[in-house]
Amino acid sequence: MLSCKNFSGKRGDRQIFSGVSFDVVDGELLVITGPNGAWKSTLLHAIAGVGVGGDETDNGNIVVKGEIFDGQGSLRGLSADERFRRGVMLVFQEPPALPGVSFLTVVREMLFAKTGERVEIAKMYQDIRVVFQRIGVDESFIERSLFDGFSGGEKKRAELALLLLARPRILLLDEIDAGLDANGRKIAQEIIGELLQEGTSVFCVTHNPEFLSGLPVSETFSFSV
Repeated sequence: MLSCKNFSGKRGDRQIFSGVSFDVVDGELLVITGPNGAWKSTLLHAIAGVGVGGDETDNGNIVVKGEIFDGQGSLRGLSADERFRRGVMLVFQEPPALPGVSFLTVVREMLFAKTGERVEIAKMYQDIRVVFQRIGVDESFIERSLFDGFSGGEKKRAELALLLLARPRILLLDEIDAGLDANGRKIAQEIIGELLQEGTSVFCVTHNPEFLSGLPVSETFSFSV
């Protein structure tokens, strides 16, 4: 479960949003909509600890499945890695290229961060091949630098592969459907539905009503500029 109470976000000294409250229970999909520039992505980044400072009012906190992030309920002081270890995963709208860092290396470090154990390379290859086959990614991507020179659709499919391998408890999706063709969107819907059935809490940003029509949306709320 992800529970935000009176959550606010800053970039430097600039207050970007404030007083945001919502709950996403286990197996629930919450959707956020709104125009471009309404700071929807920024909210997801703040929760994940990526590039935006999280701040709370005196009564504010963020709880993940009953576990408060720190004694005061504040996200400040916790890195994105620490939040990932607690089960929070962000899927970017536009993931950054990682020249020289292969998909395999990212998966290896991602799983180590999650479990504290090193997975055997042979097993990792096997698991990645199974996921790649499911989502239609060529096996050569295992050794390619992640997101470097990828098309929009390739980036999204690679992100789908990462979240399938990570199996997060809290999934923050930033326009996962953008750049995917019809088949890719169908695969994304199937994967999100599968994770919801497993009890993952999903918080999704999207502009595509057709994409939402294939998902069991629990609630939608809108950000305004």
